[in-house]
Amino acid sequence: MLALAARARGWAEVRVTTAATCLLVPLMLATTLAGRRDLHLDGGPLLGFLAAWGWLAAHLAAPPIGLAALAAQLRTRGPAPARTPRLPWWVAAPMACGGTLLALLGLALAVRPGPFAAHWPWTARPLDVRALGAWTLTFGAALLPAARESELRRVRGGMAAMVLTGLLGLTGLVRYGALVAWHRPGAWLTVLVLTALLGLGLCGFGLSALLDPPPGAAPRRAAGQVEGVEEVELR
Repeated sequence: MLALAARARGWAEVRVTTAATCLLVPLMLATTLAGRRDLHLDGGPLLGFLAAWGWLAAHLAAPPIGLAALAAQLRTRGPAPARTPRLPWWVAAPMACGGTLLALLGLALAVRPGPFAAHWPWTARPLDVRALGAWTLTFGAALLPAARESELRRVRGGMAAMVLTGLLGLTGLVRYGALVAWHRPGAWLTVLVLTALLGLGLCGFGLSALLDPPPGAAPRRAAGQVEGVEEVELR
């Protein structure tokens, strides 16, 4: 998602991605501080100790930097960007509904991770559940403004992130299926959420490629056609 955002040509195309990142980092910082006893902040193996403090330092530095960059961008004046093809309602509406459900689920996981960890379909600590809640809350919160933007070019990065998350999650469940308690409802709820992310992401990303192709694609075809015409005329 961030890689696609770095290639964007305008602020409107990365607005949702930037806001989601500014939300995720403080949530992960709060998760780290809440679960600091499970980390190697007080000692342990050298590599683990350095990794723990590096992780904490990165999450302490990132929020003020991100907020400063966001504030600077919001103060910048410029012309309104051209409107791009819009998402069909049958993609935007499920995005809004799914975003609301994911945000509520993520909030519950982040606030009360203990009870969820006790009934999780695989072995998980409250720290793991709280971190998953932070990501789930961020995804849900990002889907809501993305559905409101409802423009293909502006939600392309988020759609790619949804596809990648769904694929990686489902692949992990298949790879480590023997460790999953499939008799618990949470296992199938996880499959449902990951499948929904994958499906919505594929729909949005596919429509984006179909209705709003990357810049330069059409000109390259046109250039080829012109060259062909010129060659015929020369012959």
